[in-house]
Amino acid sequence: MQDAATAPPGLAGAPGGCELGLEVDDADAVWRDWTARGVDILSKPVDRPFGRTFLARDPEGHLLNVYRLADR
Repeated sequence: MQDAATAPPGLAGAPGGCELGLEVDDADAVWRDWTARGVDILSKPVDRPFGRTFLARDPEGHLLNVYRLADR
């Protein structure tokens, strides 16, 4: 659960909403596929300390945090 005050600007969900984390093998490939399919993409893939990630929104408005963990 994330405090709305710490959510990225403009991305705080509705009260009672949730954010789903989806671990994938290739965040960039999923981003390209979802973009081509018209999924509501909220950010481009970026590198974070934990790995590569991007944000999307499902049809019900839930945030989707799609990521690939960094190799350790």
